[in-house]
Amino acid sequence: DKASIAAMEALSKRDGKAVAYLGTFNPLAEEGKQVVLKEEEILKYLSHGAQPTETVKSILTKAGIWAKFQETKKK
Repeated sequence: DKASIAAMEALSKRDGKAVAYLGTFNPLAEEGKQVVLKEEEILKYLSHGAQPTETVKSILTKAGIWAKFQETKKK
């Protein structure tokens, strides 16, 4: 089963309405097709203060997106 990666309002309930859907994660898919991410949108939300969960941060790190975000913070 696929899990959605979404941006949520900080004060919303855990199962509240998502602000934006930024990707999917399917651990049962074949290697290389498990994660689908909208990189530009993710970087935009991170640059505006979005805080990823530890699980999402791990996914972003493996995809190289977290490193790109860290580079933009240095500028």
